Amino acid sequence: MTTTHDHEELEAELEAELEAELEAELGAELEAELEAELGAELEAELGAELEAELEAELEAELGRSWRRSWGGAGGGATLRLSLVEEEALLKRRIEEDRGGERADGAFRARQDIP
Repeated sequence: MTTTHDHEELEAELEAELEAELEAELGAELEAELEAELGAELEAELGAELEAELEAELEAELGRSWRRSWGGAGGGATLRLSLVEEEALLKRRIEEDRGGERADGAFRARQDIP
């Protein structure tokens, strides 16, 4: 025959198990949310740094393109074309690099690498 004491012990054990399961589940959800937030912040920060680097690289390249293009006949048209081509190249490189950063960030998150 079970006593009130036995029921209280069983109830306490079940309560402790449920609390542990709930804490584990909530902990995993919270951890996933924090990783997602931190990943987005890191991606934004790295994206801005990468964009600044690529813009500096483009400016340096545009200076060379301008000097090459300006000397010949129709230099103005050549310069405008070079600027459009360089801008398209920069945009393509930024998107490719951002895609690589996102993939790298996702890999790091899966591997728990800071």
